[in-house]
Amino acid sequence: MSDYFVICHAESHIQAHAIAKSVEDEVYKAFGYDPQFKEGQGTGEWLILDFVDVVVHIFKKEQRTLYAIEDLWGDAQIQDFQSA
Repeated sequence: MSDYFVICHAESHIQAHAIAKSVEDEVYKAFGYDPQFKEGQGTGEWLILDFVDVVVHIFKKEQRTLYAIEDLWGDAQIQDFQSA
């Protein structure tokens, strides 16, 4: 169980890996935590960084549309953020 899911997408597997690396670096700098679990590092289609209370899902754009995991939690509060 997690308190929060962060769900985002990238245009390519290279960008997905860069986002994952940035998230890992920033969380470590801010809180001193490494993810407890990482998945998807090989293909970059769907990367997961599990920080226990927060799980970060980074999809390639096509995979995010295909899996639409936001729809699994229809009763959850959703907060949309757009990049600047």
